[in-house]
Amino acid sequence: MNDDPELLRRYADERAEDAFAEIVRRHIGLVYNAALRQTGDASLAEDVTQVVFTDLARKAGGLAGRASIAGWLFTSARFAATKAKRGERRRQAREQEIFAMHELTHDSTAAADWERLRPVIDEALHALDARDREAVLLRFFEGRPLAEVGGKLGLSEDTARVRVARALDKLQGLLARRGITSTTAALGMAMAGQTSVAAPAGLAASVTTGALAGATAAGGVATLGWCAVVFMSTTKITVGVIGVVAVVGIGAALLGANRASEARAELAVATRTEAALHTKLGDLEGRAQVEARRVEVAETENTRLLAVADEVKAVVPAAELEPVTSGMVSARFKRAQTLILENGDPAEALREFLWCYDVGMLRISGMMGVRSTAPLLLAKLGERYPPALAALRERRDKARERVLLSEADSEAPREFGSINRALNDDAANVALYDQLPSSDRRRNTLAFSSRDYLVAQQRYNDAVVGWPYSLMVGSLERGINERPATANASSSGESRGQARDYIITTTARGIEVLAGSGDLANARTLAQRLLAYDTSEATRALVQRHGARAGQPGLLGSLKNP
Repeated sequence: MNDDPELLRRYADERAEDAFAEIVRRHIGLVYNAALRQTGDASLAEDVTQVVFTDLARKAGGLAGRASIAGWLFTSARFAATKAKRGERRRQAREQEIFAMHELTHDSTAAADWERLRPVIDEALHALDARDREAVLLRFFEGRPLAEVGGKLGLSEDTARVRVARALDKLQGLLARRGITSTTAALGMAMAGQTSVAAPAGLAASVTTGALAGATAAGGVATLGWCAVVFMSTTKITVGVIGVVAVVGIGAALLGANRASEARAELAVATRTEAALHTKLGDLEGRAQVEARRVEVAETENTRLLAVADEVKAVVPAAELEPVTSGMVSARFKRAQTLILENGDPAEALREFLWCYDVGMLRISGMMGVRSTAPLLLAKLGERYPPALAALRERRDKARERVLLSEADSEAPREFGSINRALNDDAANVALYDQLPSSDRRRNTLAFSSRDYLVAQQRYNDAVVGWPYSLMVGSLERGINERPATANASSSGESRGQARDYIITTTARGIEVLAGSGDLANARTLAQRLLAYDTSEATRALVQRHGARAGQPGLLGSLKNP
């Protein structure tokens, strides 16, 4: 399959329209969805998409040297959407219809999370450096496999995986500064859902036609600017041999012919004005409530951070309150790892680790993912040095206090859960889960942290709180895509087999949870997908056992091996 640079060169040098059409087909989802997030209006998003690809057609020769054009398309969509919104505000009085954004997934929690992300995600993406932004766009917004992301960026698949993970951590930190807190897993899932928001049927074809015509008549169309492109996309007129004068003439004729229908439309708008104003007032009141809640959360978080700062000042030497860098934290954490894994000085290992955990990692947003797994390392040190376990339990108790102190503290349950996993104390997670009110969304984090324990206790309705069907099927598909069933010559048979076993056993437990909670339709759907991945009788028997344990021995009765 031809790469983007080759397709762009073919179009630039030979005017090969099939090459440009392939470029549009590949990237229209990325551009359209970026425009849709920016404008919130499907019709306007189509116009922005047209502008971006028309600009790409004009500049194809200069862009043919890029290995990937996803970043350029994203930035162009952002600028075009900003310009379109300015023009749209001047026409809002005449606008008669609002197009709703397609639902991202069937999961209400994910949809609610995306509604919080949508207004700020593009600004945060723009704040990333170019290579990190390119990695995120290719992986999550175009849904490309890691091997292909690596190929586009000149990296191996493993290196691409690391780059994507680090970019996601940075994006999470940027969003946190804007009041949007989330795990990197939840953030990745919310963004990946964008690949399911398909561009409208036929848009790729109309955009290709308009862009090619726009590039051909570059001089004339450029003088018309934004209005000419909008006119072309909305009236579906192909500008080719007709020329700019003919377009203007047709526009004038249409304007005269449609005066009567415009008058009727204006009358209809007037009759709906009062209802529209009431709706707008309700929206403004809702926004005011949301902003008031954000202020409240920010004040609570500020109070917590000030308290943490006071604690740090009380226990950390003043010299260690100097500004820290990511490199400094990484170096000290690596030293702590070496001391722990190679049986070095345990007291020094504990000091290095606690500085990283309590000070350094908290001040480097990109290391919060590492911090969530770090307690496992401290628990290992505790096997030969009891003060390490005492330090771990002390931080677990403080995290529990923060959970009970403020519902706005979304990081506390993650810390509490990760420490309990290291201490092999899932029962403590479940006890706190039971203590929180059912409306507290942080229960999801605690339930996910203890899902295996909840399954063992056959508390399926609680397990599904933190481990919904959308997460199960997403994990299965990622596992299948990133660890193909057929090993290649360079793959490790042992590690590939272990990965396969993990996918099968984890999905089988998920099927048990769905069946036990009464969601038989999704349990059967997930079972069918797993059996399509692995057709062995052993996997079928495993799924059958989990179904029987959930009280559904006939779960697979209607399913056959593919």
